[in-house]
This record gives sequence, C-alpha cells and structure tokens, in this order.
Amino acid sequence: MNPFFIKTRGAAVIMLAVFLSPLSIRADIRLPDLLLNAQQLMSKSSAGEAYEMLIKHEAEFAGDPKYDYILGVSALDSERAGYAVLAFQRTLAVAPRFLGLARAYFRLGAYSDAEQEFSEVKQYNPPHNIKRSIQIWKWFFSAQN
Repeated sequence: MNPFFIKTRGAAVIMLAVFLSPLSIRADIRLPDLLLNAQQLMSKSSAGEAYEMLIKHEAEFAGDPKYDYILGVSALDSERAGYAVLAFQRTLAVAPRFLGLARAYFRLGAYSDAEQEFSEVKQYNPPHNIKRSIQIWKWFFSAQN
C-alpha cells in the first residue's frame, strides 16, 4: 500500500474525529432530559445546582427558548440576576411572552426597565395568571412612586 495514502487516510480520520467530536458530545445530552433534571432540582430548592448543570451546556443549547428560560430562572433563583438577564434576553428574542427578564431587572433594582418589560409582556395578551402577576408588580411600582 502507498505510504502517502496511509498518512493522508490517517489525517482524514483524525480530522473527521475532531470535526465530529462536538456532535458526539451533544448526542449524549438530550435537551428534554437536561431541562427535566434542572426543573426537578429547582423544585427541591436547588436552583444553584440546576444553574451549574445547565451552564455547562450553554454552548450547545443557548438560543433554545426553553433552555434559556430555565437557565434564566435557575440563575435568578440562585442570586445570579445578571446572568438571568442575559438568558432571558435570549428567550425574549424568539419568545416574547415571558416575565423572566422583568423579574431579573426587578431583582437588580432596575425598576423602570422591569416595569417596561412587564408592560411589553402584557401587550401579548398572556394567560390570566400572568396578567394577575403583572397587576401585582404594577401595584408595587405605583406604591414606590
């Protein structure tokens, strides 16, 4: 067999392995399972653990609104409001009906930004429970002035 062919074939195999390695890593991680595990941790008041688990997969799943929303909630509930803002901004870029960004702004003390976000969500005619939450937040803002 030609030695050049063996070398180039070996290089091609290495290149293919390097190229496919991120895909094989991702194939081992199913987003629904990851989100379910995170939600279970958060229901046990372990938002910090959920956040740590989710943030490890940010490169693979950032941009998925469900992932970004759960990441944002876990960040917010584990006192990482700044990271929550980033995750919720990604969520809102594709799914503008979430209150997470408004809650994160509120936690950061950016009340005018929070109020603006609550008003934005209200324009999308959300379900009754969300409308009720917005009314409670609006009451808080009016009491602050």
